[in-house]
Amino acid sequence: MPSRVHLVSCADYERAAVRAAVRQCWQALLPSDFITPGMTVLLKPNVINDMAPDRAVCTHPEVVRAVVELALEAGGEVVVADQPGYALAEEAQGAFEHTGMLQACGDLPVTFELLARSGYEDVAPPQPYRLKSVQYSSRVLRADRVINLGKAKTHNQTLITAAIKNMFGAMAPRQRIEVHLVGRYWALAEAIVDCYAARVPDLNLVDAIDIMEGMGPTQGQPRRMGVVAASTDGVAVDAVMQQAMGYDLKEVATTVAAHNVGLGELGREQIELSGVPPEQVAIRIKRSPVVRLDVAGPFLKLAKGVVTARPIVNRRECRACGACAGICPNGAIAIEDYAQVDCRQCVECFCCMEACPYDAITIKRSPLYAVAQRLQRILSRRA
Repeated sequence: MPSRVHLVSCADYERAAVRAAVRQCWQALLPSDFITPGMTVLLKPNVINDMAPDRAVCTHPEVVRAVVELALEAGGEVVVADQPGYALAEEAQGAFEHTGMLQACGDLPVTFELLARSGYEDVAPPQPYRLKSVQYSSRVLRADRVINLGKAKTHNQTLITAAIKNMFGAMAPRQRIEVHLVGRYWALAEAIVDCYAARVPDLNLVDAIDIMEGMGPTQGQPRRMGVVAASTDGVAVDAVMQQAMGYDLKEVATTVAAHNVGLGELGREQIELSGVPPEQVAIRIKRSPVVRLDVAGPFLKLAKGVVTARPIVNRRECRACGACAGICPNGAIAIEDYAQVDCRQCVECFCCMEACPYDAITIKRSPLYAVAQRLQRILSRRA
């Protein structure tokens, strides 16, 4: 039976419009007993940091509220939970407030939690790629229903983030950091899929009303796409969204890797589309300028040390808070008067840039980087 992806146009984040769009997705996809009274319903939004809603970094608070309302109507006991990438727990706690989620849901009987507070359990993915054991959120594992509320964005490490990548936030922070040492594009994507497989969500709803293009997932530019997309199949909804954003079907490694181990459908012949046709909302976005330099063979050896992208710290903006040093997987950052990056140790994962709450870290590419990136795209299309 084909996986179904439902898309609804939504012009902006006005509450009534978002509520109507989300309700349409809910009614189109879910049986009436999807949630029954007393069920614990966990909503996992994208709360990567504490950026305001208009930055298009996190799942918009009105989308979160609309899903909370529907789950409450069905009698669920609703928890909104995530674990932002900060190394500093006190700043992570404030993310729900600074992103507007607490305010948007302030009149509703819903609980907000950091996943780390409930601890993590070791889970073996059914068909592991890179991780034989995933340290996965106990809170998510214990929930009767898990609703994945992704944000459609470009991403410096995975090309895009939507449904599959969003569940990476349910992995224990220390293992998340270590995963960035398994390798670049394809290797990292396979590890992310191992995490996704630990507890596949029951519903995936993607906020693509405003997406992010360019230097995603935190420093790109918002762009109106005007759609809410949903499916019980996270692979299928990602496949539809990536094509609507201008990516080739087999170009995004997380989607391909998840499909290859049976976690969802990829091809249009296996996906039933309903609602607005994807072509009606499709836009060709500006891609991340730094991603996917993992070409094997002689080219990689030649490129090493010449084709690079390094984090650069703006000393005037840096507050020496330590978030970047705490999240760096290779210990390449020291904090003195400001954050200092040892480029010899940098593995170009850009976690420091994602974690910085002050946008004090940017990326400097070597002159040949764009040429190498273009060459890799050509080679991948021929593969």
